[in-house]
Amino acid sequence: MLSDEQIEAMRAVLAEVAMRSVEGHFAVVRSCPHGPLQAVRMAVQRLGFEGLVASRTGPEREHVCAMVAARVLARHTRLATTRWWHTRTLAETG
Repeated sequence: MLSDEQIEAMRAVLAEVAMRSVEGHFAVVRSCPHGPLQAVRMAVQRLGFEGLVASRTGPEREHVCAMVAARVLARHTRLATTRWWHTRTLAETG
């Protein structure tokens, strides 16, 4: 069952009435680059690199692949790499 607000919104959309902008209602809290990471992950998968690291899926294999991807994208020390992870989607994608 739709609420009265939802029904009015549907009527406005169907009548092609201009709706309010949502830009003022949301604020970007955090934005992480993802494109270069996705390119490296696709290359790692196509080359079968994960299978060379370990035959079974596990956190160790994921960490090694993430470290290799990080070295490809940005050459840092190990400590700097762990700090760099949190500014990218690498920490979230495994």
